[in-house]
Amino acid sequence: MSGDPPPLDLLRDADTFWAAVATRLPDVARALYARYPVVPRSYVEAYFLSFTRDHPGDPRALLYLDSELGAPARGTALLQALGSVGVKVVGARCLDIGCSNGGLLLAAAASGARRCVGVEISVERLESAHRLTQGRGIELVPLDVVREELPEGYGPFDVIFCFDVLEHVSSAAATLAFIKRHLQAGRRSFSFLSLFNPRHPDNVAAEPHYGVPGMILLPQDAARELWTEVRGAFGSTLDYEVADWTPYGALVDMLGRIGLTSSPFVDSLPVLDRSRPFWAGFRKRIADLEARVADGVRGLGARPASKELLLESLRRYCGRYLQDHKAVSAGARDEQLLALYLDYYSHTIQLVLRHAEPSAG
Repeated sequence: MSGDPPPLDLLRDADTFWAAVATRLPDVARALYARYPVVPRSYVEAYFLSFTRDHPGDPRALLYLDSELGAPARGTALLQALGSVGVKVVGARCLDIGCSNGGLLLAAAASGARRCVGVEISVERLESAHRLTQGRGIELVPLDVVREELPEGYGPFDVIFCFDVLEHVSSAAATLAFIKRHLQAGRRSFSFLSLFNPRHPDNVAAEPHYGVPGMILLPQDAARELWTEVRGAFGSTLDYEVADWTPYGALVDMLGRIGLTSSPFVDSLPVLDRSRPFWAGFRKRIADLEARVADGVRGLGARPASKELLLESLRRYCGRYLQDHKAVSAGARDEQLLALYLDYYSHTIQLVLRHAEPSAG
């Protein structure tokens, strides 16, 4: 009956979801409407039906559905977290680089932003953004930030978002330079940058977009070739769309060279607590990870040469992990311990960027 509560348990795991799609399609739709109340029902229905048609049985279905339909709610949560530390979008001119379906811009507009502009290289994503943000006063521009400039009349911006985009662009350096050019000077202006951490153990165990063990450690061409070999076994027809991975240290160096300062968006107090058993357990932690990823690699339906490349990349990662932890473990300064955490244990690297203050004299 329509008055019954939505059966949200149908969304608890992929097996339950796909079984319900086959036998209880209206109930699955009701569960999705309830889980994503901010998103127009017409948008939920259209995406849900296209996804189930194009990716039947995909074991990562709930992850992909949440990535698309949960964007406005995640945007609202992010803006609330930023606001709690005094970084606000109220009255700001906002730009979202790689705006995807516009969910973050929708949240910014609802949070009081004065102007919201999204740029996106994908025509399909822009079409989705037009549908999701229709009537909200949000401006959408097709643009490749690596090779093109904004049209006249756009910018500078008080707030620039670059959320889970940097690993997908053809040049991270050019994208950061674009941010620098279009970010308004001043203490109240900021850019928020977020990307998956290529050294986080969970991302090594299962690449965050595709779920393949160890794949995040490979260079782009090798990772694309591996995905082509194994995606059928993962129940996917998706193309490989990652360009390059930038670890925390390299990212900070890049930002410093172009005149942007970076502040980690992380609660540093528990990180710097040296009494935590966590910091003493790094050897066992990396040994367990190496064994787990190696088992996953051996079970892949990939060519022996691809598996060996994965295992060799894993051995190099584990060696670097141990070396970095040993170097910091004895008498580390606070900034060294925080950098180690950001290098390996922050699942996503999240930074607040600002223009560097001019040096005195």
